[in-house]
Amino acid sequence: MNDGLEKTKRLLWSELSVLDALLLNVLERRGKLEGALPLYSRGLPMSKSELSSFILDGGVLDMQDPSFRESMLEFFNALKQLEKESFQDAPLYSFLEKTGALKDDLIRIAVLLMLSFEEGLHYRRIFSVLNENSGMSYPTAGMALTLYGLLYDDVYEKKASFLSGGRSLFFHVIMDHKPGSMLSLTTPLVLSPGAVSFLFGKEELPAGVLHFASFVPSDGKSDENSDLLCSLFDGLLKEPSKKTALFYAEDGRRRGIKSALSRASSRGAAVVELSFVKGFSASEIERQSLVLSSFLALNGIPLLLLDYDSKDNAVTKAFRIILNIMDNALPYLVIEGEEKELSNAPADRMVYSFTPLLPSFKKREKLWIEALSGIKTKEDVDFELLSLSYDLSEEEIKNIASRVRAKMEVSGENLLSRETIVDTVLSGSGLDFGGLATRLPASYSWDDTELPQEDREVIKTVIDRYRMSRLKEEEWGLKKKNAYGNGISILFAGPSGTGKTMSAMCMAGELGLELYRVDLSRMSSKWIGETEKNIGKVFDEAEKSRCILFFDEADALFAKRTDISTSNDKHANNETAYILQKMEEYDGLSIMATNLYQNFDTAFLRRITYIVRFENPDEKTRLSLWKKVLPKEVPVDPKLDFAVFAERFELSGANIKSIMYAAAYMAAAAGKPVDAECVVRAAKYELKKLGRMVNASDFGPYGGLF
Repeated sequence: MNDGLEKTKRLLWSELSVLDALLLNVLERRGKLEGALPLYSRGLPMSKSELSSFILDGGVLDMQDPSFRESMLEFFNALKQLEKESFQDAPLYSFLEKTGALKDDLIRIAVLLMLSFEEGLHYRRIFSVLNENSGMSYPTAGMALTLYGLLYDDVYEKKASFLSGGRSLFFHVIMDHKPGSMLSLTTPLVLSPGAVSFLFGKEELPAGVLHFASFVPSDGKSDENSDLLCSLFDGLLKEPSKKTALFYAEDGRRRGIKSALSRASSRGAAVVELSFVKGFSASEIERQSLVLSSFLALNGIPLLLLDYDSKDNAVTKAFRIILNIMDNALPYLVIEGEEKELSNAPADRMVYSFTPLLPSFKKREKLWIEALSGIKTKEDVDFELLSLSYDLSEEEIKNIASRVRAKMEVSGENLLSRETIVDTVLSGSGLDFGGLATRLPASYSWDDTELPQEDREVIKTVIDRYRMSRLKEEEWGLKKKNAYGNGISILFAGPSGTGKTMSAMCMAGELGLELYRVDLSRMSSKWIGETEKNIGKVFDEAEKSRCILFFDEADALFAKRTDISTSNDKHANNETAYILQKMEEYDGLSIMATNLYQNFDTAFLRRITYIVRFENPDEKTRLSLWKKVLPKEVPVDPKLDFAVFAERFELSGANIKSIMYAAAYMAAAAGKPVDAECVVRAAKYELKKLGRMVNASDFGPYGGLF
């Protein structure tokens, strides 16, 4: 047994000696001892010898002494002085202090009754006698008032406030009773499970709430967010409010708010996921919250509520129940939500909003190295590049590293590749655009494309700028001089099928980022303000992972502005200006693609960072595409001369791919390699689809297969 628990045991013995004297006095007065007339017909007599075997030895005064009250108060006061001098480091002393028992003797007596109920079965026998009922073997509120009346004359004045329950920490924290509700004289005085855990020195959550809440222990370290929280909490605690204050941590889940809060309190943090507990019944949420509130309040542990969403009625209901139980028990709650949720916060309390900070680039690089230490890596793993590519918290980096290790163990991979890390990072993004955007796989590499060198250099410049922008904008102060914003935008302009979408996929693959194609048709709305709302939702969601946004057929939004002759024209222009503004503000990469570059408004073009013009491939480029468009695994007739097709048909890369894939399936059905016959048949169908009239002579040496 540790020193604190040993002192608690000694202090409890002293406290219960006072209770013993008071209980013995009441039993004597009510004639509940052997030889005296029971006061009620249902009385349960108890012999003095039986009682003396139950109560603690020593410290019990003579009930018949006329100076009983004076002697008891003198003993009581001496005990209080002893507590101050010798027991301040005992959990029981902290318990008495936190519940107000050191300042209010009625609360002290109530607490002692509750402690005696936990101490041993013999007290329950005494309570059965005093309650005149063998089934009521617990102390009651009326019993506490009776014992208090032996020492003080103001018992009737105290009775009303005591039974009203009030918002005092005593009723709110240690009683297994709903706070704010009235007590009756027969209300049981029983400790909550959370209070019992505290008294016995248990630092983990009570067993009864393990499916309702989780506990994040403090690792004794500090970071930018824990320091920020400490300063916020210190300021609040200097001017405590009567109501629990609310702290909204914007984007807190992915910014490591759990570990930051556990570090800030130094005692760890409890976490409740509202999206999970909303499925509980109201009575179960209330019961679990009661147990949790006592444990947290007594231990000085903060509570974090994740996934608050004011639009979800079930979440809001669960939040209100928890807040009602925790109110006044905890000085503050931390809620993972967004600034816009503040308008839905209860108006009768202090509310704050803050955005947790992410580790610096250098710190993230160090965290990656530490988290993946002991693993051999391939040459393509660059920890500095990882830190620049992904805005991740310490918590997220550790979780990703743990999943990477598990993947390698299952797959038997000996060397860690960049691909494995990137796949693991992206698999946990969990973005939800509400149908306004869909994910495109980064399934192509630059080897699959045939871009002119000049265009490749522009795209490489964009990639380099993206990687270095966050680092150098802060280091060189570039952010301060940019009036519009720091977003990077690039326009891919050119005919259909020339590789615009494929190039966007290649960029996503090289940067290790997700690519989302925005559905402009779903984003536009005839209702005023709805389009801007949808645009804002897309960019807000994208900010969570800095994914690449791909606006295909962007000329629908960025066409030359119309003269403002109607209100619809005005709103159309406003929507276009708004999406450009969001692109500039977006701390990521936006790609636009258009087949109709000539329709773009020059005023909009000036606000786009880079423009790449895609052209239909020349004969040399077409020949390269014909040769490599199919995967290497597809069998191809070595006699097939792709130069014939490259020379005779001016097709885009998309058309060539369509022909070769159709030819591959024809060959598979015929059970042979892809040969000239298959390619001619597939080309005939594709050209007909494009509206081109062809005949056998167009295929030159393969005309006989037409």
